[in-house]
Amino acid sequence: MIKKILTTAAFSALLGTTLLADGVQVLPVMNSSYTPSLAVAALGGYQKTDAVDGTGAYGVEVSLTCPLLQIPNYPIRQQVSVVRTNSNGLTTTDFELNPHVLFDVAPQLHVGVGPSLGFVYASGAGDHDYSFGIGAGASVTYDINSQYFVGAESRYQWVNKADLSGSKVDMDNMRTLLKVGVHF
Repeated sequence: MIKKILTTAAFSALLGTTLLADGVQVLPVMNSSYTPSLAVAALGGYQKTDAVDGTGAYGVEVSLTCPLLQIPNYPIRQQVSVVRTNSNGLTTTDFELNPHVLFDVAPQLHVGVGPSLGFVYASGAGDHDYSFGIGAGASVTYDINSQYFVGAESRYQWVNKADLSGSKVDMDNMRTLLKVGVHF
């Protein structure tokens, strides 16, 4: 687990090097010019957990302009997602916070990368457990117009093992999801 934490910390530090630039805003939510730019998306795709074969995954994501930190030229979107899977008797519900630094590659096309912090509820074998996880991911989003967007994302998440009926279940997972959403 320490290796996993160090890998995610290194990834976050790499992204954090952009924080040395002038114009960094800490707590932009406190500025009168802050606009949350709220968006909601339906998610659907595939998740492979180390404990079980790959399966369908679905959920919802709410995102907004990060209220804690902004860097010049590269907006940060704070994504909050809930994703659920059910396979081979194991059901998971994953709650994640994912700040993504966005890079505009075309006027309506954005690529994002960032770390994640998650909380996984797992149930199976007549038992349930809660686990914490950290991860990293990348996304691409295309704005169809000012209101609608589509996108895709892939994430890897290192998760503490769940204790289900006395068995330690490896909850590390990789998932790829498609999204369809609306900006408010």
